[in-house]
Amino acid sequence: MIVFKKINESFYQITCSTKPPLYISLVPNETISNQFDKVTSTVENISELIGKIFDEFFYKFLCRFQECDTKELRDELLINNVNKTLQFSTVFLSLKEKDIDYASFSDEKKTTTDSFFFDSNDIKKFLKLSISLKIYSVFLFTQKDLPDDNFEKLFSKFLILLHADNIQGKLYNYLKMIAIREKKYKSKDKSKKITTLMTIQIFM
Repeated sequence: MIVFKKINESFYQITCSTKPPLYISLVPNETISNQFDKVTSTVENISELIGKIFDEFFYKFLCRFQECDTKELRDELLINNVNKTLQFSTVFLSLKEKDIDYASFSDEKKTTTDSFFFDSNDIKKFLKLSISLKIYSVFLFTQKDLPDDNFEKLFSKFLILLHADNIQGKLYNYLKMIAIREKKYKSKDKSKKITTLMTIQIFM
């Protein structure tokens, strides 16, 4: 089983059965540190439910990631593991579905001018994406620079594999709305990219 042990606010030990422990150091960011327990608990829950096949994948993925000595190699590895990560997220969600009332998340009557309506199928796709991005946070939040330029490609690949064309516009509009509220970019500057951190925060 995958287990995270918090050494301090930004340093973690990761163990996987009898394999040598791995260590990760988070980028210095208070927002990341405060929310990283959601990431670790999700990975541990997936490990508990799915078992050895996920453990082997995650451990090997992290080992290879830490062995990459260039940003280009890390980015390529992240892109190449999107499909497998999404498969595990789908299996995990299917095992948890009996505890989820999708209808409670998709009440159109509660939609306001500041919100976006997602039906039950949208919610399932949203949850798969959320689980996948939590897994990827272990990798994204341990890089010296959050990969905003390449994150858009990564995010788009998840959406394509999810056949989420119908929710892509809603997601990006929601992210832009949050960005404007947090003054991450001026509303007139439509070319400014939405950041990796901002996107993943939505799915925490």
